[in-house]
Amino acid sequence: TIVERSTGPMEGNCGDVIDVELVALSLVSTEPIVLRSESVILPTPTIEEVMYSHLHAHTVCYYINDECQGCEVTYTLTVEDLTGGEMPVTGVALYVNGLPFYDSGPMSEVFFQYSPPQMQAGCSEIIELEMVSMNLIGLESQVFGTVDTSEPDTIFE
Repeated sequence: TIVERSTGPMEGNCGDVIDVELVALSLVSTEPIVLRSESVILPTPTIEEVMYSHLHAHTVCYYINDECQGCEVTYTLTVEDLTGGEMPVTGVALYVNGLPFYDSGPMSEVFFQYSPPQMQAGCSEIIELEMVSMNLIGLESQVFGTVDTSEPDTIFE
C-alpha cells in the first residue's frame, strides 16, 4: 500500500537551506527507512520582482531678458514594496554628483514617497543622480540618471 502525504507549504526566508527527507515506514520495523535526502535552497527574488523605484527630477530656470539667471531642481523619490508588506522598504538615499543629498534613515514602509528640499543649480548644468533603495531582505535597487537643467522634466526608473 502506498500512502502519499503532503506537508503543505514550508516556511523559510529567501536563501535558506531546507533539508528534506523522503521516508518509508515498514510494518515489520519501527524505524523509518530514508529513501531519499535532499537540500533545497529557497530562491531569492530579483529586486524588480519585489520593489519598484522611481526618481523624478523637475527643473525650473529663471530668466531676465532671455538670459538664464539660475535654476532650481526638485526631486521626487518613490519606492514601493511589490510584495504588499512581506519585504518592506527599509531605507532610501539620494546622491547628487556623488555626494549624499538625502537619507531616509531606518524605516519599514510598503509605499514611500518624498520630495527633499529643492536644490539650486546653474544654467545648463549637468547633475548626476543616484537613488539607492533597500528592502527587508537586503535587496538593493539603484536608479541612475543625469539631469541637464536646460531640460524641464526628467524621469528615471
